[in-house]
Amino acid sequence: MKDYNKLSRWILTGLVSVGIILSGCGGSGSASSAATSGSTAASGTSSAGSSAISSAASQSGSESRIDLADGTYEAKFDTDSTMFKVNEANDEKGTLTVKDGVATIHITLAGKSIVNVFYGTSEDAKKEGAKLIEPSTDTVKYSDGETGEALGFDIPVPYLDEEYIVAIVGTKGNWYDHKVKVSEVKPRTEESSSSGSAGSSASSSVALKNGEYKIEFDCTGGSGRGGVEAATVTIKDGKTEVKLTMTSASYSKVVVDGKTYESKPEGGKSTFTIPAVLDSPMEITATTEAMSQPHDIKYIVTLKSSSLPASAAGN
Repeated sequence: MKDYNKLSRWILTGLVSVGIILSGCGGSGSASSAATSGSTAASGTSSAGSSAISSAASQSGSESRIDLADGTYEAKFDTDSTMFKVNEANDEKGTLTVKDGVATIHITLAGKSIVNVFYGTSEDAKKEGAKLIEPSTDTVKYSDGETGEALGFDIPVPYLDEEYIVAIVGTKGNWYDHKVKVSEVKPRTEESSSSGSAGSSASSSVALKNGEYKIEFDCTGGSGRGGVEAATVTIKDGKTEVKLTMTSASYSKVVVDGKTYESKPEGGKSTFTIPAVLDSPMEITATTEAMSQPHDIKYIVTLKSSSLPASAAGN
C-alpha cells in the first residue's frame, strides 16, 4: 500500500511538472507573439499593410510579369469598389498599352468624383513627394447615342490576372486603398478603345501588326442556308480590312455603310474585301443571283479579335 501511495505521488508530481513545462511553452509563445505584435504596431505596419507594401514594392517594375508584345490591347479592369470602377459604356474594359515589358491601362471612370489615383497604398500616397496619377478628361459615348465627360487614369499594371493595390482620393480629400486586377487581355481596335461601347463605322485603325490573319466570326441573318463561310483579316499601316468568302459564287455584290463592293470570285466562291471593325457587329447587305430575280439579304457579321494569334498583337 505504501508503495502504491509512493507511486501515486511520483505520478502526480510528474504530471504537475509536465503541466508547468507546457504552460511555460505557451507563455513563451504568447510573449513572443506579443513582442512581435508590439514591434509591428510600433512600426505602423499590420500584416495586411505588409502585404500591401510588398505588393507595392513589386509594382515598382522589378517583378513585372507582363509577357506581351509591345502594342495596345483590350483588357478587363476589376475593382473591389462600387465607386472606383470603369464607366458602364466601356463594359468593365480599359486600354492596356505595353512597351518594353512595361504596361499601363487607361480606364475611364463613371464620373468626376475621384480626382487622383496613386500606384501603391494610401499611406504612401500621403507622403511628401508621392507621385500622384493625374486624370484626363474623357469623352464617353453611350449605347443610346448620348455623350458625356468623365475622368480617366493611366494606371501601371505590374502583372496580369492577380490583384494589386492602388489608392484613390476623392473631392473630400480622403484616401482609400482598393484591390484591382487586370485580366482577359486581347488585341483591340483603337476605335473601340476611344469611344466606349458605341457602335462603329466600317473603317478602323487597329493596334495590330501588319499581316494577314484568319479570324473567327459570328454571322446571323438570311435563311441559314448561305452566307459567310470564312474570313481573313488584313492589317496594313493601322487599317483593317476583311476578306469575306461566301458559301457560293452566286453573290454579286455587298453594301456596307452605303458603299458597294463588287465580288471577286475565288475557288468557285464569291469574295468581298471590305473595311472592318473587330468585335463590333457589321451590317452587310449581300445581293444574290441564285434566284430568278436578284435578291438582297442582310447579314450581321462580328469578327472576333480573341481568335487572332498572339503574334498579331502590337507593332
